[in-house]
Amino acid sequence: MKIRKKRRAHEPVSENVLNMLLNAAENQRDSVIIHTLVYTGMRRSDVCKLEVRNFDLKMRRIRVREQKKTKQPVHLPIISDGYFRVLKNYIGSLPKNTQWLFPSRKYPDKHIAERTLNHIFDLAKDEAGLEDVTPHDLRTTFITRASYYGIPLKVVCTALKMRPSTAMKYYEKLTAEQEDEQFQKLSLD
Repeated sequence: MKIRKKRRAHEPVSENVLNMLLNAAENQRDSVIIHTLVYTGMRRSDVCKLEVRNFDLKMRRIRVREQKKTKQPVHLPIISDGYFRVLKNYIGSLPKNTQWLFPSRKYPDKHIAERTLNHIFDLAKDEAGLEDVTPHDLRTTFITRASYYGIPLKVVCTALKMRPSTAMKYYEKLTAEQEDEQFQKLSLD
């Protein structure tokens, strides 16, 4: 009988922790990976599989997937000027005709593996002196921040391939102060 280890709940991280991670990356590629995790809320597997053609730098958006029924593209805006800058410089430094945004160093015609992304994240986390932060915590943080700033949950869920009920149950975690602030918006005063 296999005993399952209880998973810890993923919690949003503070802006201070986000900044520490963003500044701890070892090189340009690693910095773009950390920025992408922080500013898109994408899963690790989706970040690994990003292609250069998914980025429209003129319109400042990322094509994250197609809708199943209509095959219409779903985009995320590139909201941070800092992310846009590091992304644009990084894409400009890639060899022409590169398919993957994060090509494997050993096999350039393939994308990096999730294990590689985890290693990159762990190095940045260690450099920043952080212990209990995971890439999935950054997804939780993105969804929580989007909710806090009034982005409709349906919009976020469509882009991130998730059901609104899942987002509400596991990801939307406001502090007591944030909840109070949201309810104050209902006041007619």
